[in-house]
Amino acid sequence: MCINQKSVVDTSAAAAFLSDILPYLLVKQAQAKLAIELQSHKSFGRRLTDEVLARDEGYRARLLALREELRRAALSCSHTSQPLAG
Repeated sequence: MCINQKSVVDTSAAAAFLSDILPYLLVKQAQAKLAIELQSHKSFGRRLTDEVLARDEGYRARLLALREELRRAALSCSHTSQPLAG
């Protein structure tokens, strides 16, 4: 199996795994959906055009924005949470 074929298999396996666990994801479901969508648009063995590169960069930016949103939400929860009464 050449590297390109292995990448396709790995990508397919990752998308399948994310699809399988999607119903169980509570916090990162939006990121998983976006990653599945990105994988469905990936093309291997073809030349990367400016259009493909721009689309991939858009996905990357959206994934980073979701990650930052989750980070901010987690920080806000940790600052507002009260210690449990013992």
